[in-house]
Amino acid sequence: MSSRTKLVWSTLGLSLLVLLPFLAHYALRHMAAQRVRWRGDGQVAALIAQRHYEQAYYLAGKMGGDELPPPQRAQLAFQQAVCARLLDKPEQAYERLNQLRGTLPALEDYRRFWMACSLQDMGEDGAAAGAYEDFLLTSQHQTLTDSVYLRLVALYVNEERYDQALQTYQELLQRLPDQKPELLHHMVQVHETRGDQALARQLQLQLIQDYPAHPRALEAVRRLPALKPPQEAYARAVV
Repeated sequence: MSSRTKLVWSTLGLSLLVLLPFLAHYALRHMAAQRVRWRGDGQVAALIAQRHYEQAYYLAGKMGGDELPPPQRAQLAFQQAVCARLLDKPEQAYERLNQLRGTLPALEDYRRFWMACSLQDMGEDGAAAGAYEDFLLTSQHQTLTDSVYLRLVALYVNEERYDQALQTYQELLQRLPDQKPELLHHMVQVHETRGDQALARQLQLQLIQDYPAHPRALEAVRRLPALKPPQEAYARAVV
């Protein structure tokens, strides 16, 4: 696996670790707030919450017949789309979400976010990047926006758009200060991938000096070349 590929996957891993566990919870909460109750209401959401995605997908399809009013059908279709993504069926998820345009206003940001994620899952990196960029221009949803930045930076790295990747990381440093050690670590990897060892070294020293107790600081110490000016020697000594 190339260093660029490792960086892409590690960045996506940071997105999943930091932000994505909250998204399904928030989406289901919004759905609960706007739900019109009918027989069997809540069963699909409960299965999703329990991570029984295949059962939830099947039940939503079984319940979503034409006899239901449009709001309930749209809700079940949305739940099916969520399950399809979680079951690694991005094509199905994208198609269902695309058909739901304008049907669930409270979930519109989630619909657009998951459509972009589905494009990325399908390997349509250019289209996914465009969808993420459009999302950032219009959405005020902070949690989703943070996740979009993390996913977008992985796409920039994958497409070797390193300047845009580093600019996006700078934005993330402001948005996610509690993740600064991880973000600095990823910025180091970008500079190393593009062959800029001097800037990579500078960021490694910043990571060591600012966060000496963080595991990424110890990793940076191990990876730094042997050159030791006084400032660097001190930074190494305190980790």
